[in-house]
Amino acid sequence: GGTDHIDNLQLLCTHCNWTKGDRPQEYLIARLRETGVL
Repeated sequence: GGTDHIDNLQLLCTHCNWTKGDRPQEYLIARLRETGVL
């Protein structure tokens, strides 16, 4: 979610992008830790 401004862009695979959605980066990191990816 958000704008296409360079400060808002992140290089994510499709699954991580879908998981993160319009939530902050911290949300994605927490989910990845819960699943043992990180």
